[in-house]
Amino acid sequence: MSVINILDSAVYNMIAAGEVVENPASIVKELVENSIDAGAKNISVSIEDGGIKSICVIDDGEGMDQDDLKRSILPHATSKICAADDLKTISTLGFRGEALSSIASVSEMEIKSKHFLCDIAYGLKVKGGQILDFAPTALSKGTSITISKLFYNTPARYKFLKTSKTEENNVTQTVMDLILSNSNVAFRYYIDKKLALSSPGAGLLEAIKSVYNQNICDNLVETDYTYQKYRVFGYIGKPSSQAIKHNRNYQTLIINGRIIKDFTLSSVIQNAYGDTLMKRSFPVFVLEVVMPFEIVDVNVHPGKKEVRFASGCKINAALYNAVKDTLNKIINQKAQELSFLRHIDSKEINKYDNEKQSLLNKMLDEYANDTVQTNQKQKIDEISSRLNNLSHISPKIVQDKTRLKEENLFIGDMAESYRIDYKIVGQLFDTYILIEYDDNLYLIDQHAAHEKLLYDEYMKKIAYDKPDVQELMIAYLYENKKYAEVLLKHTDTLSKMGFEIEDFGNNIIKITAVPMEFINLDFEIFFDDLGELFQHEIDDISKISEIKELVAKKACRNAIKGGRKLSEDDIKYIMESFFQKGAPLQCPHGRPVTIKLSKTEIEKMFGRIQ
Repeated sequence: MSVINILDSAVYNMIAAGEVVENPASIVKELVENSIDAGAKNISVSIEDGGIKSICVIDDGEGMDQDDLKRSILPHATSKICAADDLKTISTLGFRGEALSSIASVSEMEIKSKHFLCDIAYGLKVKGGQILDFAPTALSKGTSITISKLFYNTPARYKFLKTSKTEENNVTQTVMDLILSNSNVAFRYYIDKKLALSSPGAGLLEAIKSVYNQNICDNLVETDYTYQKYRVFGYIGKPSSQAIKHNRNYQTLIINGRIIKDFTLSSVIQNAYGDTLMKRSFPVFVLEVVMPFEIVDVNVHPGKKEVRFASGCKINAALYNAVKDTLNKIINQKAQELSFLRHIDSKEINKYDNEKQSLLNKMLDEYANDTVQTNQKQKIDEISSRLNNLSHISPKIVQDKTRLKEENLFIGDMAESYRIDYKIVGQLFDTYILIEYDDNLYLIDQHAAHEKLLYDEYMKKIAYDKPDVQELMIAYLYENKKYAEVLLKHTDTLSKMGFEIEDFGNNIIKITAVPMEFINLDFEIFFDDLGELFQHEIDDISKISEIKELVAKKACRNAIKGGRKLSEDDIKYIMESFFQKGAPLQCPHGRPVTIKLSKTEIEKMFGRIQ
């Protein structure tokens, strides 16, 4: 008795429908992609009851003649490819030839189409894959397809459909994706006969405006970058803006006109943002990558949601560099807006530096030729004193600190600040410093600012494994069964960062020294955080630079907290630090440090000017 059966076409079409027709949204995607492949410039999508009751897609593409219309619902019928070699360079959105036959097998379908070279349009009615009627019909151009009674003959599949509202939301997301990935096509999308979305087909920015709200659109910046055979273009969200969200729902990646879902590529873009993002924040982006068709395989996923690349590292590099390059421009522009918080008057600075260096060279020559055995400390003090007298060179320059490195008598970081006519307005909510300067109001988050200053100073020191260490008069004993072992694995790294720890036995760690910046740490909280960090976030203890950066971020929680009343001297300390080192744009965790409001913006708020 035979056990191998040759399936009837009605059966294998239903099986194929399981791969292609998941829900109303998948039908809309297939039909619209066919319209785009047919050269349509205007597409209308209508759904009722979430698409369960009916779906209608109308286009102005080239249409089908009567023979092609009959063939269109046959299995594996397609106009997109002819031979196996065509699969290597697929440039169309649809190509499998299963969509219409699969959809027709599980619904009632009516297709009307008029080929642009024909005088007559034809209509085809199909139910459960069987042709019911074929005759001339009225249609001026293009193709109109109406799907109704979805899954009427497959109750098991019908049962797994979601609520009408959920299916509607899925269709809406699909249409939004299609609008963004086909920005030169005009779309009109109707839900229960009401217009829900409309896109003019006037380019990517207009497509984005038709999909996203104004706040998002106002906070996007254009990018266009070419790397070898790859061109990346589109729009990305500015850091710390309305275009940063708490999920990935606002991220669109397009490869050669095809929307794809690829976590690896999304992560590459996320990594390019780096510390400009807060934890668990995700940028809005609509990015398209154009590359040769032969180096991307779209024949991977039945629903064409995934693709495979001949060289993944190259597309990763293209995306990363495109985003990073654009972000650097944003950061530089932001820095210019906060320029008063940075070094100014470069001529005065250069003059000061040149005269300082000249005097230093002269003194070093004197010291090298000095035959008198002068006490080294005395000579260092003498040189330091003479350098201090240089402050008269410019009235704008006030030297407040000189650090002299004894190695080779080299003068290290000279801290200069500059007298700027700014006004301390005060402190808001014991959290924000208010500064007035040059018809602008600057709001500075005191915790974020101090945290970034501590972080930068500390990172500079540990880059050379030379942090300033404070020994504890009384060692702190940290006991934790969960984290003791993993912390002790990192003893050497922590030592280079200024944290001296040792095994005290019985899951107890003895802490004997900490970096000078963090002598007031809450050791219990800090080492709990550190243990969790090492246990879950660092999978390779050889990644020393990563560990250092993450430890520094944890330690910088010691910064001035929001809600603390600051004296004028405290505020001046932060401001002077800004003048010496440059105002940080963001704290180590990605939060903004400074916001600028111009006098013009404020007067508009109060209606003084238009």
